[in-house]
Amino acid sequence: MTALKQMGGEEFIKKILAGERDFSEIELELQFDLSGNESFDALQEYLKTQDLKTNPLDISHSYLAQIKARNLYFPYVKAKRTYLGRADLRGANLWKANLGGANLWKANLGGAYLERANLREANLRGANLRGANLGGADLRRANLGGADLREAYLERAYLERADLGGADLREANHLENARGLDNASFYRTKVTKAQEEIIITLQRK
Repeated sequence: MTALKQMGGEEFIKKILAGERDFSEIELELQFDLSGNESFDALQEYLKTQDLKTNPLDISHSYLAQIKARNLYFPYVKAKRTYLGRADLRGANLWKANLGGANLWKANLGGAYLERANLREANLRGANLRGANLGGADLRRANLGGADLREAYLERAYLERADLGGADLREANHLENARGLDNASFYRTKVTKAQEEIIITLQRK
């Protein structure tokens, strides 16, 4: 296994602003407060001018434990199997992000924009996804055990074989239009009576 390259937060910001995009296999300084950094606003403005669809940032196979990055503009980011345990990503724009197999254990993604993101096989156990936009997101085989999904937007989200054991789905929006509910796991999931009827009906088909 390749050793991860150590990187400080200031260096991380400077390299992005200099046009670098490959940050795969790095270990960022623990608990780095990106959104609290004096250069954060400049970073945000810079990223919004870039063609990230064609040239996305790549933090795959990296270790960004407990990073604080509220409202971060990171659409299309590649973060396959990246460790983001206890990260604070509230309000982050992760449109079409590739987080397949990422470890987001107890991450705070409240209000995050994750529409059409790839979260297949991601570990979201205990994560805060309250009010997050997961419309069309791929959550197949994702671990959502104990996750807070209240008020989350689930229109056409893929939940086939997702583990929702102990998750809180009360007040989740458009659960009835999520896909793969008939094959998802709902052991001790917190749901409303109406949601329970939807799930039972689908799983009986």
